[in-house]
Amino acid sequence: LSAVASMLFAIQFFGSFRGFFLKPFFCFRELFFQAEKSGAGFAFMVGGSVQDFLVSFVIALLMGCTLVSLERKKIPFFVAPLMGGLVTGLAACMAHALLPATQLDKLIIGTMKVLLPGLALSKAMRDLLEGNLISGNSKVVEVLLIACSIAAGVAVALTLFQMTE
Repeated sequence: LSAVASMLFAIQFFGSFRGFFLKPFFCFRELFFQAEKSGAGFAFMVGGSVQDFLVSFVIALLMGCTLVSLERKKIPFFVAPLMGGLVTGLAACMAHALLPATQLDKLIIGTMKVLLPGLALSKAMRDLLEGNLISGNSKVVEVLLIACSIAAGVAVALTLFQMTE
């Protein structure tokens, strides 16, 4: 009888955690603020000026809005970085056209660093070094697909902007 009672208690106790793991760990406001800070900080770290820092802050805000709204729509995993790269490239090109003192490369590189899949690449290398060749190779392919989609988004933005000049 005590085994049944302890089993029912365990089911009830662990059943209360069911929704906990499904909830996002960060609220909507925190995601935006972290993306903005990171994008602006990376732009400053790669050699940008204070003006580049401020413009990258705004570009990262636009990129964060795009990524969060696309994440809620449950789209394929490579489309969000593609659209993030496109928004980053277009916003950086427009900011550079309006403010010629900004450096276009610093704006794009600094804001794009937020999109790069660094943790996924680290996990892929760890899997490969542990001898898990199938999971390691699949994660490397996933990382390369994400990196290529970011690059394609920025390339499309730069091409569109050069066509309008």
